[in-house]
Amino acid sequence: MNRKRLRERNAFSLCVFLVPLCAAASPARANELWPRPTIAPIPISEPGVRAPKVLLNGDWKFSAAPPSDFWNADASGWANADASGWANAAVPGDLSVQGLIDDRATNGKELAYRKVVTVPADFAGRKILLRIEGGYDYARIWVNGRFVRDHYGAFTTWDSDITPYVTPGQPARITVGLTAGPEETLGIEYRHTRGLVRDVSLLAAPKDHLTRLQCDTDFDDAYQNATLKVDAGMEFGAAPGATVRLSLTDPRGRKVTIGPSKIVLSPRAPEQSIRIPTTSPQKWDSEHPNLYRLTAQVKIDGRVVETITKSIGFRKIAWRGNQMFVNGQPVKLHGVNWHQDLANAGEIANAANDKASLDMIKSANVNFIRTSHYPQTEFVLDYCDKIGLYVEEETSIFFITEQGVAMNSESNPDFQPKYMNQFAEMIERDRSHPSIVMWSLGNESRWGSNMQHQFDYVKLEDPTRPTIWSYPDDHDAGTTPRFDIRSIHYPGQGWAFGQAAQPELCDEYSHILVTSSAAELRRDAGARDFYGEELKFWWEKMYAAPGNLGGAIWYAQDTTFARADGTFNPSLTAEWGVIDVWNRPKPEYWNVKKEYSPVVIDGNAKSVANPGAGKPLALPVQNRYNHSNLNEVTFAWKAGDGSGKMRGPNVAPGGQIGVIEIPARDWKNGDIVNIKVFRDKEYVDEYNFTLGIPHPIFPAAQGPAPTVTTDAKTIQITGRDFSLSFDQSTGSLTHGKFRGAEIITGGPYLNLGLPELKPWTLTSLDSRVSGDLTHIDISGKYGDLPVRFDVAVDAAGLIATTYTIDGAPPAEATEVGVAYTVSRNADRLTYRRSGTWSAYPADYIAGSEGVSLKTKPHGVDTWRVKPSWPWALDEKDFINDGAAKASAGRGTNAFRSSKTNVYHASLVLAGSNLRLRMEGDGTGSAHPLIEPNGDIRFNMNNQWSFKLSGGSMATQIRRDVTAGAGYTNTVRMRLTDGDDYGMGYEAIVK
Repeated sequence: MNRKRLRERNAFSLCVFLVPLCAAASPARANELWPRPTIAPIPISEPGVRAPKVLLNGDWKFSAAPPSDFWNADASGWANADASGWANAAVPGDLSVQGLIDDRATNGKELAYRKVVTVPADFAGRKILLRIEGGYDYARIWVNGRFVRDHYGAFTTWDSDITPYVTPGQPARITVGLTAGPEETLGIEYRHTRGLVRDVSLLAAPKDHLTRLQCDTDFDDAYQNATLKVDAGMEFGAAPGATVRLSLTDPRGRKVTIGPSKIVLSPRAPEQSIRIPTTSPQKWDSEHPNLYRLTAQVKIDGRVVETITKSIGFRKIAWRGNQMFVNGQPVKLHGVNWHQDLANAGEIANAANDKASLDMIKSANVNFIRTSHYPQTEFVLDYCDKIGLYVEEETSIFFITEQGVAMNSESNPDFQPKYMNQFAEMIERDRSHPSIVMWSLGNESRWGSNMQHQFDYVKLEDPTRPTIWSYPDDHDAGTTPRFDIRSIHYPGQGWAFGQAAQPELCDEYSHILVTSSAAELRRDAGARDFYGEELKFWWEKMYAAPGNLGGAIWYAQDTTFARADGTFNPSLTAEWGVIDVWNRPKPEYWNVKKEYSPVVIDGNAKSVANPGAGKPLALPVQNRYNHSNLNEVTFAWKAGDGSGKMRGPNVAPGGQIGVIEIPARDWKNGDIVNIKVFRDKEYVDEYNFTLGIPHPIFPAAQGPAPTVTTDAKTIQITGRDFSLSFDQSTGSLTHGKFRGAEIITGGPYLNLGLPELKPWTLTSLDSRVSGDLTHIDISGKYGDLPVRFDVAVDAAGLIATTYTIDGAPPAEATEVGVAYTVSRNADRLTYRRSGTWSAYPADYIAGSEGVSLKTKPHGVDTWRVKPSWPWALDEKDFINDGAAKASAGRGTNAFRSSKTNVYHASLVLAGSNLRLRMEGDGTGSAHPLIEPNGDIRFNMNNQWSFKLSGGSMATQIRRDVTAGAGYTNTVRMRLTDGDDYGMGYEAIVK
């Protein structure tokens, strides 16, 4: 079959009402390029067997240096494992995270697991399989001292027939040897895990049992009626034949009449296929994950020997030109890279944790995951089917030649089994999942004949889905990479999206901030808020390009696995998730939810025009769903004392625009309209629209000018309710009291952000009165950098500090402004600002307005203990500081995060309303940091930047400061007892 026809035959899925028609069974086709593996489906029931699958997870004995005959069932170590030096190892579990091996120092050495298990007595008379779902990466199996088989591939499911080696009802000694190949020569897989990292189980199967049950679906050209194709295969023992009876229920559990409804198998025809015509089934897509349930009963001589079920989703994938379609609709993939990350355990399978992680991701308006960089467990794929997540499933081909892994293996025929066995196992186990929309041939590797063999194999085995491979532009001379979807990783800012002949997918982009930027993140967690600007830049360009399918952000979850010895996993520690390792949302999470929103109101504006009294407020709304009309969502609105709910307008998906109207009222500039978007009970998005553009109105300077008292050591300024004392030898303000309470303890200081300035020396200090203001003029140098301060004070506590940098400031400056130190008795920061978005959750580090606590009201950050509070209230930074050095004295993440584009920011003394308030115009930033002595350095900036280090491992979209020699500006602050001030609203002219 030619490539064009293969593409036109694309993908499948399942749906509702089925009309019986006759269709003869046809023999299933073998794959002549590589032997198709056998991965038997697990029965939900088997007569005479209580549980066909028995998990063997839990503690196993482990040795990193086992004796030469460690599989010997008669060895003394079996009787006295502890005395022979075998430790306990959790299965599933990463050996490195458990502290049982030193990272990759054991590569090339065989490690040993063993466990005594009792084979269930009711497994008698059946075929008994030992199933391993993930073991890194070359494995050998012994049972009761007898060698069974070996296997290569760390993340795929494989079975060992142990029937001849065990007796049901009796104990069996299972030994597993695992060897990780040296990466530069032997290892081709994802490198950052070691050990038995997924379930190990015993399976009971009838002597005559199904070896495969695969389902595909197709639609007619109108996407009205469908065909369900079922492939069944069987291993025969003594039976002369078997009948597989099929039944189907719809998403509501109602029985559906189907025909044909049986497949007849025999030793001469052990694999057969049937096609079942269906009429108007409910389609499966990421927004309507309608799942049918197919039940297969295997009967021999009229007796049911096993029952197997499979979830079916009716859907069809097609790709033409530079677009991909699901059920005839072009799609945008709002994605993240995802794999299994369990705190304190590693990248291991854990159903409860995986469910929580995927629920979090789905709630962030994500509709697509890439399984970087290995196939996923069946539970994960089942759950993606259920909740509606498109999946790019990737074989574990990782960094081949490109980054020094498995050098030159891409075209080495000796490596072909390593490439093909795991690839074929992935396809065979997972191909019936409707959630999988493409197969990935590998990650960031050099193309070669072994990749080509994968491509050719899957095109014969599953022509219903496209393939993708990275990198498409890196390959050996004389070879041509083969793929259907063009992978792009970390495009440059000038990249022209959607220009390729094939559909383009940025299946790695917009890297979350990581520890390569540790110094910057340690100083300011607010960089995570600025990530919204980074994501907005990329996603809006990608969404606007028809030939671009979207992308997958790197990365879904932190891989910060804490060990009991006080260290992180040495193989990989990266704080690169939108959620942390405990499944808590980080600041990046809200930015993803907002930018990936399928319902965009007025282009994410924050201010809108006043429609006029007695008129409705009309707001344009864009439908960025792939498959849903906006009439499937609900808009809940509030404006003043009015509120209501309304069904969305009739607006088709795919970027179409309509209008929603908030009912007429007596609108006034400054009114705020809150709109929440719900799909059923799912909270999709939220907006706050202000009528008019806000700008603060702070009190002007008041007279008379404060009095000045001077002696040999100090200059003191006294006004209403406050006094300021300046040290004559340093020029520093040493005491700033308001209503008897000390608030200011030092300053002014020039603040340039991260770079350390050299020590200050005073050149001159003078005082003067000008109108209603008393001035303190301070001149000096930070090393060789001359700086002047003019501190102007009014009678009511306004302090305006004008600073002038007479030399060239360091080029690496990240902030430009003035700092004062504030009493350690301050316990919170209040603020109002203009953020990237108009709405934020209450526990965000920097919402539109709010209170950031210096310390959380309860709880203590503890190594390896799950926090019971939001990420914003963490006080220790174990990741960037380490377990031993992490201190709670730095303040919460929210407190020490910059508040950018501020109107005001106030440090407030505990137990009172007394405060030092920065007064801004909505462009500067406020950034409190706790000093070693406990005082708070209050950095108040006219300019701020985020330009984190690390290349593509940090932000590409950066904000710089522009202060040069002679730069001057003013920072206003006020000693006061509240945050009341006026706010004006500039009218917006339509």
